[in-house]
Amino acid sequence: MPKIDSFYLSERPIFPGPELVCGRIFLQVGLDRAVLEAGGLDVSSAHLADSRCTEHQENNGTVWFHVEHREGSCGTQLRTNATHATYSNTLFVYPVTHGNRSFNTLKSFPFSCSYPLDSQTSLDVAIRRH
Repeated sequence: MPKIDSFYLSERPIFPGPELVCGRIFLQVGLDRAVLEAGGLDVSSAHLADSRCTEHQENNGTVWFHVEHREGSCGTQLRTNATHATYSNTLFVYPVTHGNRSFNTLKSFPFSCSYPLDSQTSLDVAIRRH
């Protein structure tokens, strides 16, 4: 490994993709706490695209973030085409800091859920006829 100022550079840790649940009302994204911490990331620093959205729950070692599938909710973006509505957001997790130094970089986990546009689906949004 290359040596710089007595610190050894290692390869960036590889994080598995988040677990994703595309529910009727909420999008839920979950990350394994142990994997994040082993990779030098601070779970308590995590937030969605809107940095005010930090609330999370932990269940069996997985840290879960919930966001309504509504455009603008915690920075959620909505894209539609003739057949589907797709809600997208990103979860950001910052590295653990040691004093004023951090040895890893910010990690982002983009996610999205697509829902068919049909008369049986309730999107909780107004659909304007053209």
